[in-house]
Amino acid sequence: MERARILRWRLEQQAARVQQEEEESRARATARLIRPLMDQPLTRLARELGGTLHNTNDIPGSKIENDRRSVQTVQFVRDHLTTKAFTIDTINGVFLISIADRQVELDLICPHYRHRGEFSGAANQGQWFPPGDYTEVYLIAQAQWQHDDAPVALEQFFTAVQEQIPTIRAYSATAAQRARYRRRMLLRRKITLGLVAGIYIAVVTVLIVWCLTMMYVTVRYGAYGVR
Repeated sequence: MERARILRWRLEQQAARVQQEEEESRARATARLIRPLMDQPLTRLARELGGTLHNTNDIPGSKIENDRRSVQTVQFVRDHLTTKAFTIDTINGVFLISIADRQVELDLICPHYRHRGEFSGAANQGQWFPPGDYTEVYLIAQAQWQHDDAPVALEQFFTAVQEQIPTIRAYSATAAQRARYRRRMLLRRKITLGLVAGIYIAVVTVLIVWCLTMMYVTVRYGAYGVR
C-alpha cells in the first residue's frame, strides 16, 4: 500500500511537470508572436504619460519579517520572453507585462507603506497588517483571444491601457503621497530621537560637571569648607 501511494504521488508529480512544461511552451509561442507588436504601443504609452520607458529586471515585492514587520523584497525576471518589466519616469511604480497561452496582462506595482495598527478590508472580514513597506499590484488591462486573433486582441488591449491612463496617474499619485508620508514620519522619528539623545547627553554632562565640581571643592577646601 505504501509503495502504491508513493508511485501514485510520483505519477501525479510527473503529470504536473508535463502540464507545466506544455503551458510554458504555449506561453512562449504566444510571446514570440506578440512581442514584436508591443514595442510601438509601449513607446506611445510612455510618451502620453510624459516620460521615457526604461526596461528593468527587478520586480518589487514584500514579505513579513519575524511576524512583526513588512519589508520590501526584489524578485528578478526569470523569463524575459513571457515577462517584461519596465518603468516610466513620471510614474511611481513598475509595469509588468505577463504573457500566457493566448493571454496578456499588464499590472502596475506601486510601493506602499502601512503605519502601525492599520486595518484593511471590511469590518467583519478585514485584518490587521504589520507595519512596514508593502507593494500594491493593480491590474491595468488584460486580453484573451482564440486562434489567430492575436493582432486584433492586442490592439484592443492597448486601447484599454490608453483608457486607463488617468487611473495609472492616480495610482502613481497615491504611491507618491504615501512615500512622502513615510519620509516625513522617518524625519520626525529622527528628530525625536535626536532631541531625546541631546537631552540625555545634556543631563549626563551636567551631572558629571556637578560631581567633578563637588569633588574639587571637597578636596580643595575640605569636607566642611575653609577653617
